[in-house]
Amino acid sequence: MCRFLSVIQPLAQDPRRTRAEVIAASKTLGCSRAHLYVLLGRYLADPRLTSLLPRRRGPGPGRKGRRGWSSHESRQSQEAHGAMVEIVWTEPALNDLDAIADYIALDKPEAARELVQRIFAHVEQLSTHPASGSKPVELPGSRYRQLVESPCRVIYRHDGKTLYVLYVIRGERRLTKAAIKRRDAAER
Repeated sequence: MCRFLSVIQPLAQDPRRTRAEVIAASKTLGCSRAHLYVLLGRYLADPRLTSLLPRRRGPGPGRKGRRGWSSHESRQSQEAHGAMVEIVWTEPALNDLDAIADYIALDKPEAARELVQRIFAHVEQLSTHPASGSKPVELPGSRYRQLVESPCRVIYRHDGKTLYVLYVIRGERRLTKAAIKRRDAAER
């Protein structure tokens, strides 16, 4: 775990870190860039070694069965009891977030860093409450949901045990069904 800290800590202390530094750090740790951003977000929110520890997955203590839930319990009941889903950041979504942060950082680097931290923290909450996002107005009746972290919207899809972050867009931009389906199909 100290190996992770020795790589994450310098990245966290440098608000002007580059994409190349993040890619190099992810190769050093042997993890994906998306996972490195998750670790970086956790460390920035709580700069202690314990924030880098793996999060507990699965059923709570005293639960039995393959998933720890009896077959008659609903998905809402599982969420209420703290069942966690895996969050997968897609490469295009990370690129979207990088582009937005880079643009904001031209004038206000600190604001860009804070926005990225807020977005990662907000998305991290979806691990225990995946249905908490609202449905996008431009995609009525679809399975996609959104989180709004001004000035951005995070578009995601939840499929049982996995939540896929598909888009990070500016709040004023409109999303088309065709665009989201293209990106979603690319991730399958």
